[in-house]
Amino acid sequence: MKQRILTYFSKGHKRSILAKKNIIFSLFLKFFSMVIIFIMVSKSIGYLGKEAYGLWVLLSSVLVWTELFDFGLTNGLRNKLSELLASKNDTAKININMISATYASMFFIALIIYMMVGLVVYFVDWKTLFSVNLFSNEEIQSILMVIFFALSFNLFLKPIDAILKALQWPSVMMVFSLVGSILSLLALYILFAIDLENRLFAYTVVISFLPVIVLFLGSIYLFKNKLKRFKPNFKNIDFKLAKNVSTLGYSFFVIQFAGLVISQTDNVIIAYLFGTESVTEYSVVYRYFSLFLIGTSIVLTPFWSAFTEAYIKKEFDWIRKSIRKLLFTFSGMAVLVALFVWFSDDVYKIWINDNMNLPLSLSIAMGVYVVVYSFSNIFVFFVNGTGYIKIQMYIGITMAILNIPLSYLFAYIMDYGITGVIMATTICAAIPGIFSYVQYNRIISGNAKGIWIK
Repeated sequence: MKQRILTYFSKGHKRSILAKKNIIFSLFLKFFSMVIIFIMVSKSIGYLGKEAYGLWVLLSSVLVWTELFDFGLTNGLRNKLSELLASKNDTAKININMISATYASMFFIALIIYMMVGLVVYFVDWKTLFSVNLFSNEEIQSILMVIFFALSFNLFLKPIDAILKALQWPSVMMVFSLVGSILSLLALYILFAIDLENRLFAYTVVISFLPVIVLFLGSIYLFKNKLKRFKPNFKNIDFKLAKNVSTLGYSFFVIQFAGLVISQTDNVIIAYLFGTESVTEYSVVYRYFSLFLIGTSIVLTPFWSAFTEAYIKKEFDWIRKSIRKLLFTFSGMAVLVALFVWFSDDVYKIWINDNMNLPLSLSIAMGVYVVVYSFSNIFVFFVNGTGYIKIQMYIGITMAILNIPLSYLFAYIMDYGITGVIMATTICAAIPGIFSYVQYNRIISGNAKGIWIK
C-alpha cells in the first residue's frame, strides 16, 4: 500500500506530480479548516443568535468582493508570471519590478476604496435595506467600516497569492487559512468567556482581522525565505509593468465582477425578500455543500497555471489527459453530492441542533448548483490559463445582468422561495461552462479563430 502511494506521487509528468502533491496537501489542510469552520458556524449562531448571525453573513459577504477590487491585477500577474516561468525568461529584474508595481498599485487601490466606502456607508439606510430590527443603522455602519478596513488590508496583500499560484504552490495559502481558522475559533471561545455587551461588533473585529494578520506575517516570512527572489522592491517601481499586467487583468476584472454578482447577491436578494433569518437558513445549507465548492477550488487551482505552462509549450496531449482525469474525478464527486443531499436533514439536526426545518428542495437545489459549478469550472479554468477570455467576459456580463431578475422570477413570482434564488444562480453558472467547453474543443483541435482566441 505504501509503495503504491509513493508510486502515485512519483509517476507521470513533472507538472502532474506537482499538481497531485498540491491537491492532496491542500485537501489535508482544508479538511481541518472545514472542521473548524463547521464548529464556528454552530458556535457563532449560539453566540450571536439567528438574526444577528444572518446579518453578519450578509455583511461579511462583502469580504468576498476583494476578488473584484483588485481590478484583475492579481490574476493578470499570475498569468504573466506563469508565462515567464514557462518560457524561461523569468529574469529577477522583470519579476521583481512587475511584482513591486502590482503591490504599489494594490496599495493605492485599497486606500482609495476605503476612503470612498467611508463616505458611502454613512449615506445608506442599511437597517431598511436589510430588513433588520435588532440593530440600529449606526451599529451596522460601524460594523461595515471594520469589515472594509480588513478588506482593504487584505487587498494590499493579495499579490502573494498570485505569486504562489504562478509557481504552482497554492497549498501554501491553505496553511495560512488553517492557522487563521484555528485562531478565529480560539478567539470565539474567548468571546464567550468575557461576554461583551456589543457581541456582533466584537465578533466582527476578531473574525475579520485574524486571517489578515496571519496573511501579513506569512507574506513577510515567505519573502525572507523561499520567495526571496520575488521580494518586492519599492525603490524602483515601474508602473508601465503594472499597466502590462492590467491589460489582461481588465478582462479578468469584468469576469470576476460578473461572477461575484451571480454568486454573492444571493444573500442580499434573500434578505430583501424574506428577511435575515432566511439568510441564516441559506447560509447553513451553503456551508454544508461548500465542502464540494472548496474541494473543486483545491483540485482546479494548480491546473490554472499548469494549463498556462502546457499551452505555452504546446503540450496538448497533457492537457487532454488532465481534462479527462478531472471529468472522471468530478463524476465521483457528483455521487458524493447526491449522498450529501440524501442525509442532509439528519446532518442539519446534529450539526445546528436547532429546529430550522430546512426543506429538502433547498438541499437538492444546492447540490445541483455544486455539480454544475464544478463541471463548468474545469473548462473555465483552462480558458483562463490560455488568456483567451473575451467570450467568457461577454457571457459573464450577460449572466450578471440576468441573475437578479431570474432570482426574483423564481423566488418571488413563481414562489419557489430561497430555492428559486439557487436555481437562478445555477443557470447563470452553467452558461459560461457550456461556452468554455466549446472554446476548449476549438483551441485543442486547432480550429479556434476570431473571438475564440481573443
